[in-house]
Amino acid sequence: MNGNEITPRDPEEQWLMAHFAALEAKIKADAESRAKKGNRALEPADLANAALAFAPGFPFSDDLGSANLPFWRRMGLSLTGVTLVSGGLAVCFGVIGYFAAHNSSLVGATGAWDIAKIFAGAVVGSTSAAVASKKP
Repeated sequence: MNGNEITPRDPEEQWLMAHFAALEAKIKADAESRAKKGNRALEPADLANAALAFAPGFPFSDDLGSANLPFWRRMGLSLTGVTLVSGGLAVCFGVIGYFAAHNSSLVGATGAWDIAKIFAGAVVGSTSAAVASKKP
């Protein structure tokens, strides 16, 4: 051991280290064959491409497939339970404020409208949070 190696402590770690050692050997062999095909020395790009052949993973960027959705479908995807409940409460308190103002209770109307504004802000916040957290 050269001091940089990890000593496995339990059977799962031992299996994982053995699996990674075998995978490392396969990646190196594939990278060397890629370099030989190109008649050149082994390069980091050969190792990266060989690693991708064994563990392709997922790309970080979206394929922009959601950009082709119609407007109303995208709007529907951003609606959550919090958005709908907050929207309903904002409308309810707005109506209460409206009737309170017309029945000459301006103090009650102001309080109801303030609560309606809070719930309207919750609608905006929950919608933007839902849009930001959507995964393809």
